[in-house]
Amino acid sequence: MRNERRIYMSYVHWHKWIPIQGIPNETMYVDELTDGIGEERLRIKLSNDAESYFLEITFDAPALYMYSDEGKRLRTLTKLEEEYGRDFYTKWTLFQVENSEILSWVYNESCLGEAKDVIVFKHYVIAGMDEFIDVISQYEPEVTMHRKE
Repeated sequence: MRNERRIYMSYVHWHKWIPIQGIPNETMYVDELTDGIGEERLRIKLSNDAESYFLEITFDAPALYMYSDEGKRLRTLTKLEEEYGRDFYTKWTLFQVENSEILSWVYNESCLGEAKDVIVFKHYVIAGMDEFIDVISQYEPEVTMHRKE
C-alpha cells in the first residue's frame, strides 16, 4: 500500500481527582499560580465562592504545565458535557486525565514512548471557574486545605 497509515485511538478518560478528604463539591477559583523558576516547583492556590477555605497544590518538578482561559478550551468543554454531563466539571475542580493528547506529546517529545512502564507521568487538570491548568508530572503533588477564619 502506498499510503499506509496506522492510527491508534486511545480512549481519553477524565475522572475526579480527590487528593485529600473534605474538599467541598464545588468549582473553585484560581487565586494564584506561582512558577518557581530555578526551583522546579509549581504552586497553585484555589479558593471557593464564599472564600471560606483555600487549597494549595504544589507540584515538584512538573514535566509540563499549561494555563488557558476556558474560552480556549471549548472543544474540551463540549466533549466533557457530551461524555459526562455538565455537573461533572461545573461542580468539581480537580481531575486526572488518562490517555490525553498532552500526555502522549510529553512521552513522544521526550523520547520516552517505550518507557511508559518505567517512567510514569500523570496528567492533572485544575478546571477553575474561568480557566484550565494542565500539569504533567511524574510525582504526586502535595495538597493542603486551609480554612479561613
